[in-house]
Amino acid sequence: MRRVYVATTPLDAYLLRDQLAHAGIDAKVFNEFARGALGDIPCDAAQPQLWVDDEDEARAESVVRDFATRRATAGSRSCRHCGEENPESFELCWNCGAGL
Repeated sequence: MRRVYVATTPLDAYLLRDQLAHAGIDAKVFNEFARGALGDIPCDAAQPQLWVDDEDEARAESVVRDFATRRATAGSRSCRHCGEENPESFELCWNCGAGL
């Protein structure tokens, strides 16, 4: 397995895991509960991490780049499935759950 992303929060890790799943890539979240050990372990060891199988690494990195790019932009966009407006930071439509 290969680590493809280190998240700042468990929420970010799960949002990206869902995006990877939408792309057909199985990802595992590690360290999701490690924040409780801060002070006893290094800060970087307490951040949630996403890992994928070796053969999925290249495709996963593409999804991660897209995820990071979209999170950095502001604004809104329309869902291709139902037409509802969603904040630019959303990865899935709030109304119908389709990938944006």
